[in-house]
Amino acid sequence: MRLIIKYDDGLAEVVEARPEANIVSTWMSFRPGIQLVAEPRFCCWGSDFFSAAMNEGNLRSGRETPFEDKGASTMGFNWQITGSEQEDCQEMMARWIERLGADFDPELTAEEYLYRGLLRVLGECEAAAYANDQKCWMFYLDDPRGDAAHKLRSAGLKPRWYREDADPTY
Repeated sequence: MRLIIKYDDGLAEVVEARPEANIVSTWMSFRPGIQLVAEPRFCCWGSDFFSAAMNEGNLRSGRETPFEDKGASTMGFNWQITGSEQEDCQEMMARWIERLGADFDPELTAEEYLYRGLLRVLGECEAAAYANDQKCWMFYLDDPRGDAAHKLRSAGLKPRWYREDADPTY
């Protein structure tokens, strides 16, 4: 996903964004939020403004006109999130398939990989990143295992968790 900001003076900037687990939790429910990968360079309102608008306000776009205040920027801007959480989750899976190969199973937690001895290829930071990504794809994708099986097949790999009797066409 990307945040596109178009300023009234004609300047525009693009900031990478991605789904992030545990950013937004509402009472009795869980929903991954959207996090900017970097701060906007030209917007003095910063990433906190966009985080609140996207995550707490559930907005995907907006028009902002700052208050006229001494010393403050009075330039307005339009902003919009492009792309989707589902697309980003598909990309997350593709990166983990590249990293783990046929051992990738979208339903296994980082701890389960550790117990199977597969996490040895992941460092501590990678395990935390995997846990974040997994929470996102389990929330946003309707059939994470089906998506993973398709991606593995496309890469010429057979998932280790796949059962031959479940699909004879594989």
